[in-house]
Amino acid sequence: MTSIESAHQPKGHKTMKDEHRGGGAARYRLLDRFRDSLAGRRDGKRDAAVPSYRSPHPEGQPTDWLAKNQHQLLAGCQREYSMAHLAVDELAVQLTRARTDAAQARTELTDATVRWQGASDEPSPETLQRRGPAELQDSEHTVDARRRTEHRRQLAKLESNCETARAKVAVAEATAAALTKRIEQRFGQAVDRSRELLELHEQRAAQYRRSYYRALRLSEPAAEQDHPLSTTPPLRLPQWTDEPCPWLPVEQLEATSTITTVRSIR
Repeated sequence: MTSIESAHQPKGHKTMKDEHRGGGAARYRLLDRFRDSLAGRRDGKRDAAVPSYRSPHPEGQPTDWLAKNQHQLLAGCQREYSMAHLAVDELAVQLTRARTDAAQARTELTDATVRWQGASDEPSPETLQRRGPAELQDSEHTVDARRRTEHRRQLAKLESNCETARAKVAVAEATAAALTKRIEQRFGQAVDRSRELLELHEQRAAQYRRSYYRALRLSEPAAEQDHPLSTTPPLRLPQWTDEPCPWLPVEQLEATSTITTVRSIR
């Protein structure tokens, strides 16, 4: 068997234009079907004339054409991977930022909740007895009521700080979740499109083998039995198509963002 030329494809095995059309299924065009049949017939006739052509191919496929078909499949999958990765680059940056914002907001929520829960329900005796210069003529009852009003306002502000921080946590975590979903979906699209390419190249290989066998059978009927083509290894997808999305930034483990509220909402 002749080796695959590094700079040129085998005759009759031209690169298909627009194998994948922007999200739709890869199509097996009639012209390419015809070309694949011609390539199979050519190689089948060559096999009948030169039996040494059946020697094992170094890449595991029994002919140069089939080996090139596998190579084109992997190249197409790599294009899908690279295009998808490029599309989510900015999303990954945004996700890292959203996760950082969420972590900071959780810290703010924890601190605000500790301050709120640590505050007493009533003003301290020292607070109730304090008098400002403008209060020297005020009655004890008036000052007491004023101090209690001030304390309730302080508690309300502490509570409001908790709710503000809690809202920031919710927004940041929702943003991070949405970005994660978008990145995973784009990776999933690359996997789906790679599987479409696999189906297309399997169809091409089947068309080629049928024509190959037909030409071989006409010239040398006995050669078909136990022919290397009958044990052609299946086309394979790259390993990344069976793995989780690799583009999500590494997330630092954080303490749970759920803060138990002991004080009742006022």
